[in-house]
Amino acid sequence: ERKLDSVNANNPYYWRVKAVDGVGNEGAWVVDTFLVGSSWPMWLTYLLIGMAGLIVLVIVGFWIGRRMAMLRDDSAYNYSMDTDIEYRYREQYPDAGLDTN
Repeated sequence: ERKLDSVNANNPYYWRVKAVDGVGNEGAWVVDTFLVGSSWPMWLTYLLIGMAGLIVLVIVGFWIGRRMAMLRDDSAYNYSMDTDIEYRYREQYPDAGLDTN
């Protein structure tokens, strides 16, 4: 397999083809051009890949930072529970029966 060199619009590759059926009837030649390669420079490709990598690193770093902050900050998980809820309830509603028996 032979690979073609990259070309620009000012210097395209040309091809032509002619159809011939089984009896030997020939069609007209058809001619066209085509390009190989990209229309933008390689440095732009590398720049876009680098920017995408930087964005991914920032997102992953932010996510890891948030996870580490949650692990260090106990107040996010361990709320101070009031152990005297029943007493305050009886004080506000003295006629409420809170017998656990």
